[in-house]
Amino acid sequence: MDPDSTPAGLTIDAQPTPGSGVVLALAGYIDLSNVQVLSEAITKAVAHARDITLDLTKVTFLDSTGLREFASGYHQAEAAGVGFRVANPEGSVLDVLRISGMYDYLTEGVHPG
Repeated sequence: MDPDSTPAGLTIDAQPTPGSGVVLALAGYIDLSNVQVLSEAITKAVAHARDITLDLTKVTFLDSTGLREFASGYHQAEAAGVGFRVANPEGSVLDVLRISGMYDYLTEGVHPG
């Protein structure tokens, strides 16, 4: 995804990986103001990749709309037989994933069918 086309606060860099996978490197914050662009990037990745990793290394804030989108992406990928997981959450983002009970669910992910 072209970083110039994303709303303020969030950039998404799609990086192909061997074996038809993709890493979506997210940077900035994820909230109601920009979650739609994340949704579109995940939907596009599910349609074109065999395995998807959301790299959260540079995500500084995550609210409930972002959590919901991660869960939605997980279910989209599972239905399509595509691998899906989040990786490298840090700081408050890691705390949100743990407190919500979604850390293991999303970091273990779904494996390609």
